[in-house]
Amino acid sequence: MALRLRSLMQVLLICAAVPDELPHRERLTLPPSATLGDALKASALIQGFPAFDLTACGYAIFGQRATLATPLREADRIEVCRPLRVDPMTARRLRAQKPLHAASQKTSRRAATAPKRGHDS
Repeated sequence: MALRLRSLMQVLLICAAVPDELPHRERLTLPPSATLGDALKASALIQGFPAFDLTACGYAIFGQRATLATPLREADRIEVCRPLRVDPMTARRLRAQKPLHAASQKTSRRAATAPKRGHDS
């Protein structure tokens, strides 16, 4: 009996390599035995963003943590996650320390300069 050859599979690689810009999206065609590491090697991510450090990144497939040795399946979405710039708890504390009255000052200024409506007696 002859072995039936398995066809190639397609996966999607997504990475926000540059903060505050649209993410890099790339469709890759790989052999069925490919791993996440194989997908990164096959992608144009390293050539397109040479300063981007893949060793400092985390990886996920559909939001589930993965390693470079994780085997891929047809139509997987590979997510390359940049390291955090600020600890989430620190960021929350910084947001909490910002004064909330800045927005209310705008409305109070507007109310003070707006003409009064109603009947003047």
